[in-house]
Order: sequence, then C-alpha cells, then structure tokens
Amino acid sequence: MNPEIFKKTYERVPRKTLTISLITFILIMLAATAQFCYTMLAYNKIYKGIYINNFHIGGMDRLQLENFLKKEFQNKVDDLEINLKIENISYKINFRDLDINYNINSTVNKAYSAGRTGNIFERLREISRISKQNLNLSMTASFDKAKLEALINDFYEKTLVKAKDPELIIESDKVLIRTGHKGKSIDKSQALSEAQKIIENCKNETIELQWIEALPKKIDLEDFLK
Repeated sequence: MNPEIFKKTYERVPRKTLTISLITFILIMLAATAQFCYTMLAYNKIYKGIYINNFHIGGMDRLQLENFLKKEFQNKVDDLEINLKIENISYKINFRDLDINYNINSTVNKAYSAGRTGNIFERLREISRISKQNLNLSMTASFDKAKLEALINDFYEKTLVKAKDPELIIESDKVLIRTGHKGKSIDKSQALSEAQKIIENCKNETIELQWIEALPKKIDLEDFLK
C-alpha cells in the first residue's frame, strides 16, 4: 500500500469518529435535559424549597398539605392563648373566643401554584430559584377583630392609672399645693399588632407590653391669679 494513502486514511478515521462521538454526546445531553425539564414541569406535588410559616412542605400533594395545615393550625385553636403582660400583671385571651379560621384552601392554592405560572422558561427559572433560595409563605387567618379589641380594652381599663393634676388651694390664711402624679396605660396598638402576629403563627405566646405615660398638668400661678 502506498504510504501516503495509508497516512491520509489513518488521519480521517479518528476525526470522523470524534465528530460522531461529539454529536452522540450532545444528543444524549439534550435528551437528558429534555427529560429533566419534562419531569420538573409534570411534577404534581409541591416543589422542594417551599415553606409555610417555616414548615417545609415540599413533596406534599394537595390533600397531604391540607391535612397537615389543619393539624398544625385549625385543630389547635381550642388549646392556644395569648398572654398579655405588663410588669407582674397578666391577662389571657383564648384563641377559641376570637372565632379564628385559618385560610387553608387559599394557602394550599398559593403553595401549589408556585412554579406553575408563566411559560416553560419562566416556570423552570422560578422552580430553580425556589430550590436555591426557598419560598416562605405565611398562613393567614380571619378572626373577630372587634372581640380582640374589646378584650385588649378590658385589660387596658383594668391596668389604667389616670394622671392626677396638682391642685392649688387658697384658704384664708394659707395656700396649699396638692401634688399630682403621672398616669400610665398599656399600649393598645402594640397589643393588637402583636396579637395578630401570634394568631397567624398559631402559638402560645406572651406579649410583654410597655407603659405609655401621661403627665399631669403643671400649675400656672399667673393664670390662677388672674
């Protein structure tokens, strides 16, 4: 055989084999990627990385999630309470007195819809983001706000110390000054705001309240002597 012909044939064979191998590899990778994307998009459970109130719910189907939320939230209502506290004075508010209902159906829909809106590329991008960064949803609840405010106001009235203004008393031969004192009351807006958070978290918790001081009026002698 002519040495030149053998050399050319030898050089062509590896190059052709390499090209075929490369094409085969690319096709395999494309097929694997397509299969992975199809599997992710066709997944019929909650995607990994999704949380509700810090509970990981990835891998659950709708029914499992609904039962889980009933157990962790609605079924606990009768056993939970909010404890309002100021110094050494406490006041308990029972969850069952507030007609609390946790929005389980809407929360399930919100969790299940994560990663399922938009076109294929938007969905894949969202699923990837959730798996890397997590998505923490909050449980919401409806309750009788008027009842909660009434109970907070009851504690307010029981702990209220009204400010007493000083008095200037002039008698025939003397002038008396009766000192007043500061007033104080609980911060009702703080109590309401934190109570709402406790209801959403569905836990026994104590709210350490702060006093709001009310200063007495100062005696103005000039006004008094006019």
